[in-house]
Parts: sequence; C-alpha cells; structure tokens
Amino acid sequence: MKLELMVKILKSEISKQDIKDIWKYSFDNWGVKQADKYVIDLYKSFDTIARYPRISKEYLNFSPKLRIYRHKHHLIIYNVNENDNIYILRILYKTMDIEEGIDNN
Repeated sequence: MKLELMVKILKSEISKQDIKDIWKYSFDNWGVKQADKYVIDLYKSFDTIARYPRISKEYLNFSPKLRIYRHKHHLIIYNVNENDNIYILRILYKTMDIEEGIDNN
C-alpha cells in the first residue's frame, strides 16, 4: 500500500530553471543516462523532504528562515510553512554562495 503525501511541494521558477540547468550540465558532461539519473535522484530528495519537512537544520540568519538539504553535489534550499508545505527556493551547487543565490530568487 502506497501512502499519499499530504504535503505540497512548490518550486520557485528559478528552482525549476536550476533543475533544467543541472540536467543540461550533466548531459553535456556525462550523457543522457547520467543526467536523467541525477535529476530522478534529486526528485527522490524532494520526496524525502516532503516526508520529513524538518529533516534539515533551520537557518535563522535568513529571512525568511531557510532549510538546506544536501543532495550529492547540490544544496536544496527550501522553507516550510505552518502546514508543513515545502517551498523550494533554489538548487545550488555546493560551492555556490547561498546568500547570493537567494538574492537572485
């Protein structure tokens, strides 16, 4: 029996573009199979966040408060509302400046 998730996952427009850019970079460097696998695994991380919205530490020095979930070489930057719904702000490469990435949102 599969459990339905009650939590909604919303993605900012720029995070949707981040996913496309990640796929394109992976495709250009490692081919379609690896690009597809990486993005599928990224969506599995979204499912993990949906099941456990507070799995990641909350960073209070950002407004709004953010959570950062590490997926392989990327950071999924998101926040959680009072209903535990998830809003994915950005998906940044692990060495990118988070504040700068959020300011571009």
